[in-house]
Amino acid sequence: MQPYRTIEAIQHERAARFTRESQRAVARKRAAKNAPGGLSELLDSLARGLASIGLAGRDGSGRPASPAY
Repeated sequence: MQPYRTIEAIQHERAARFTRESQRAVARKRAAKNAPGGLSELLDSLARGLASIGLAGRDGSGRPASPAY
């Protein structure tokens, strides 16, 4: 049987390791979120922006048509 202090030290080390890994994961997610996106993301956002503007209506009213989703 191990002494109480040794078992307590092992438990604290495991908890500290879990906390460090959790903080690293949060930092990686934050860095990935702030990283610039790829070309496909740029084109997708451009297409969504153009679709939200809509195309000119054919009835000559000058109002834009519904978005082209």
